[in-house]
Amino acid sequence: MNDLQTLFKGVVADPPPPTEIPSQAVFARVRKVRRRRAAGGAVLATAAVAAVVAVAGNLTSTNSQPPVLGPPPAVKLPVGAVSIEMVPTVTGKVGKMAVTMRGTVRVPRVEGEYMSTKSFVDLSSGFTADWGQGEPDGGDNGLADCTGSTKEVTSAATYHLNPHAYPKPGTYTVVFAVKFCGPDGDVVTSKRSVNLVIK
Repeated sequence: MNDLQTLFKGVVADPPPPTEIPSQAVFARVRKVRRRRAAGGAVLATAAVAAVVAVAGNLTSTNSQPPVLGPPPAVKLPVGAVSIEMVPTVTGKVGKMAVTMRGTVRVPRVEGEYMSTKSFVDLSSGFTADWGQGEPDGGDNGLADCTGSTKEVTSAATYHLNPHAYPKPGTYTVVFAVKFCGPDGDVVTSKRSVNLVIK
């Protein structure tokens, strides 16, 4: 009986006074939660910084650098073909043209002997210049023979076409074609065109 009375008194007795002001206790718990969240955020931030550093390290490594692109390699023309550069000038209604040719060609033969000349232009089998109006100009090296030629020359030369007078203003297409000896005793034709404006 005494034990039941003691238990009953313990149940209905007033709770012990709080050790802290209620609001302070709540704030303390909130601060603990905030500290945990801040600690978790700090861990995540540290991990993010480490990831960024790792990525940056990979980008700056020699194995991950993008390739450095240089100028494209020069296109090597076959023997007998030449590159052609045309530079026009106009005075009034008269057109002028400087033609520069570069390449490797076979030296033509004349009566069984290789042509003896220091001029790259003279190695040509012939050329034509169509000014886009009137009769084309040109020349043919009838003595040159490409058959059996094995001697090669790499050179360049600039040739000035004869001036051409136009009857009226307009835009004209000038076409230049030149022939040199190829590797098989053949004649290789190279061609280039440019527009000429006559005012």
